[in-house]
Order: sequence, then structure tokens, then C-alpha cells
Amino acid sequence: MAFGAVGLALYLRLPVTGSMADLLPGMIVAGLGQGVAFTTMYVAAGTGVAAGEQGVASAIASTAQQLGGSVGLAVLVALLSERAVALGGTSAGPTAQPPSILTGALHVTFAAQAAIALLGAAVALLVIGRGALRHRAGRDARGQDPLTQTAA
Repeated sequence: MAFGAVGLALYLRLPVTGSMADLLPGMIVAGLGQGVAFTTMYVAAGTGVAAGEQGVASAIASTAQQLGGSVGLAVLVALLSERAVALGGTSAGPTAQPPSILTGALHVTFAAQAAIALLGAAVALLVIGRGALRHRAGRDARGQDPLTQTAA
């Protein structure tokens, strides 16, 4: 996630009259970072789940990803529109803005996305850290051995 945040932060360098070459660094870094994050999410969702319930675990993870993406997109478009108006644009929507105003609004939106990704990375590290402490102690939150799933 942190790698994806770096890619999103690279978009802050986009000029008003940019080209595809200006987009590529951010696209590559964000794509690699988010690809790793999404794969890890599905692995984590299936870890410790019985073989007969793997489909349910995957479906829950997929549903959460889709809902989060839908709500997140709506919030980011609202932020983009609000920033465009605040920078002197019209309320006609992002595509009706002059390039300089749209670019400024996009920079704010990309910064928000990068901050959200960094926050997600920090939360993931905290969760992983707690799991590692429990693993070192030899049992999970229910008092079971996490490797054998039997009572300790």
C-alpha cells in the first residue's frame, strides 16, 4: 500500500500541459503497489479459512473491495468537483473546467488518495504487528495455536 501511495504521490508532479510520459511513472509504481496490496488482501482473506469456505471468504473480500471502490470513487469525485469550484471553476463538472483549474483539483485528489493509502498501510502494519506478537506467544485471540488450529 505504501508503494501504491508513492505512485499516487508521483501524480502530484503532473503539469497542466502534460503527456502520457508524465503519467507513466505514477501509473507503473501505483499499479505495482496496488497489485501487491490486492493480492495480499485475498491471501489474508483466505488464510485460516476451511477449504469448504474459501469461496465465501473470497466473495466477502471481493464485495468489500467493490463497495470500498464505489464509495471511494464517489467521495473522490465529490472532492474533485468541490476543489475545482473552490479554485475558481464552475459547478458544471470536472470535464468542463479550464485545464489549470482541473489540474489543481486533481493534485488535491491525488494527495488525498495517497494519504488514504498511507493510512491503510499504517493500519495493516499495526494489525500484522499484533498478529506477530500473538504468534510469538503461541496462540491466537481464542487461545488456539494459530498453526494447528487446535486448543493450546
